[in-house]
Amino acid sequence: MNIAELLLEGRQRYGKRVTVHFDGGELTNFEMIHRAEQLAKVLRDAGVLPGDRVMVMMLNCPEVIQAFHALWRIGAVAVPVTPQWVAREVRYVVEHSGARVLLTSPLLAAKVREATVDISPPVQLFVFGDTDVPGTCNLAPLVEQAERLGETFPSETSDPALFVYTSGTTGQPKGVVLTHGGLRSNVESMMQTLGIDSETVTMIILPLSHVFGILRMNMAAVNGAPCVILPSFDPKHVLQSIERYRVGLFAAVPTMLTSLLNYPERANYDCSSLRWVESGGAPLPEELRLEFQREFKCRIKEGYGLSEASCALTSFRYDEPHRAFSVGKALLGVTISIQDDNDQPLLPEQEGEICAKGENIMLGYWQDPVATQSAIRDGWLHTGDVGRMDADGFLYITGRKKDLIIKGGENIAPRALEDALYEHPSVAEAAVIGIRDPLYGEDICAVVVLRAGKTATSEELQQHVAKYVNKFRVPAKVVFLDALPKSPVGKILKRELRLRMQ
Repeated sequence: MNIAELLLEGRQRYGKRVTVHFDGGELTNFEMIHRAEQLAKVLRDAGVLPGDRVMVMMLNCPEVIQAFHALWRIGAVAVPVTPQWVAREVRYVVEHSGARVLLTSPLLAAKVREATVDISPPVQLFVFGDTDVPGTCNLAPLVEQAERLGETFPSETSDPALFVYTSGTTGQPKGVVLTHGGLRSNVESMMQTLGIDSETVTMIILPLSHVFGILRMNMAAVNGAPCVILPSFDPKHVLQSIERYRVGLFAAVPTMLTSLLNYPERANYDCSSLRWVESGGAPLPEELRLEFQREFKCRIKEGYGLSEASCALTSFRYDEPHRAFSVGKALLGVTISIQDDNDQPLLPEQEGEICAKGENIMLGYWQDPVATQSAIRDGWLHTGDVGRMDADGFLYITGRKKDLIIKGGENIAPRALEDALYEHPSVAEAAVIGIRDPLYGEDICAVVVLRAGKTATSEELQQHVAKYVNKFRVPAKVVFLDALPKSPVGKILKRELRLRMQ
């Protein structure tokens, strides 16, 4: 049941064919498997054992895919981390996950070295390429000279395959433990729902450190069709790639669609091959969906999911008419229930918490039994999102119970930013909330009360927070108030703040 078998099954089903386009070059499925097997041998010889956690931190490239499949081949657990994270954030994941091996690129070698320099026992740093950063090992020649590891570790469906770190309301990221069976179940459900044929060229622009990108990676392995990989999202490169490779499908978060629509030279590119786009990660405004479909002459299929569900829970079928504001129906093998505050199911059209069951649901949060028991009750994953379901089973998301900010499809916990603000000597109180934003859906607003006799500017506080988190998570707006609204017991009323700031 090892998820690494997906590449092997694709080779058996379709034979030798080009499956990856990257940076002007191409790789066949045979070459991808060959290099993954060589990398697996190198890692096993380096002491990586079944169940070991290995961090993968790189921009999108073929080596990321090879790394995932090599790790799964030897029964290890992949721990992807977004390349934009600062050293402090990387260090937390290394220490929390217990990873003792880290795979990265020359571009990021200095950052991971800074994050791991004094961790004991030492973390082995492998780099896909040459670098002068001390304490690192160049993987490229080792893989080139290695024999292939032919066998695959016999993982069970319930064995961990992936730790995905996602923000929670407590501030520190939680390690979502996803299994071989859960990842495979999600892939098969989405393939059946979307009805993608083996000739449709797909494109990966989502980060392969995110469950949405990893789902697309695994779907491409099953599908056997050529896949264009972009290192990161850039509207010009996306449009160029659609034209050059005749891309028929890609997945994106709404902010990417907005950027493509607003790109000044969009009309210069031939995007007539594009048939449909999968949208997820954040709510898709109906006006954006209609405008994108009109301008690109394609269909957008919106879905809903989260890291704790191996990614996807709902989507529209390829032959299903769209329903405005809906995120589709539950995928095959997934059961959705709308429940009240007493965990009791509600009737159609009644609003409550969205809960889900299925093989794709996480095992739990790594080393956090309290959070796990809170999230999974009586077998149901409680998503923290609020919605309703109509009589035909279509889901509509209406809000969320969690105090998270979803900026461009990324969950951002206010607590970590508030803690950073409180480190500033001029800050007496702080609350971080999400505010509406035309590009990101939501952006970050810090509401601050200064200490008596102290001063600070918005720019000063933004620069201060940037010392603690990556640039994407720095508040876009800082508002100064004389006092924060509070409940009788002293709890800051963020709902009231959000109403004031809209």
